Amino acid sequence: MIVRQFNKSEDVDLLYKSKFREADVQEFKAYGIDNIPDAVVTMSGVPGADIKVVLTDEGQLVSVGGLLPLKPGDGSPWMVATDLFDKHSLSLIKTIKPIFDEYLESYDWLTGHVDVRNNRAVKFLSWLGFSFPKGCGFHIGGTYFQRFGKNGKPLILPGGFLMNPPISMMMETLTVSEVCSLNEEVSSGGSHG
Repeated sequence: MIVRQFNKSEDVDLLYKSKFREADVQEFKAYGIDNIPDAVVTMSGVPGADIKVVLTDEGQLVSVGGLLPLKPGDGSPWMVATDLFDKHSLSLIKTIKPIFDEYLESYDWLTGHVDVRNNRAVKFLSWLGFSFPKGCGFHIGGTYFQRFGKNGKPLILPGGFLMNPPISMMMETLTVSEVCSLNEEVSSGGSHG
């Protein structure tokens, strides 16, 4: 697999020629986005955005995604895949997991939302180590978007204590409302998973 930075002048045609997974198309539509290539181009213009394309060795698009900055220290990961996802999902995991691990070196918190109907996306996020606090999400029309998250840098507690628990451990010790409140503090608006 080939991973490289998204280049608007080189990759727009590739985006328009690719057939995106129907589940991803439906997830974008639930957000009110009818044109994935246009959305990717728009996201590429967000200051601080890091967008990568993942290609087969033959140059076919498997996925495009990356990280959009929220407030300082917090980012929103997202990805959309083509119909080649099923054929290359194991290679894709091995290819992009180090990228998300690298994001966690620079960001305190990665968070977003995923359409719960998009089973493959939920499973993929789980493989990448993201957790899903129960009861933290929202509806758009009839679609439920579940929040997901992963923490990176250690938390500095009162008294200067450092703590870097897995997000799943934090969710076990906090109530749902506390986790949702924490999530709301670190995100600004609905981000896409």
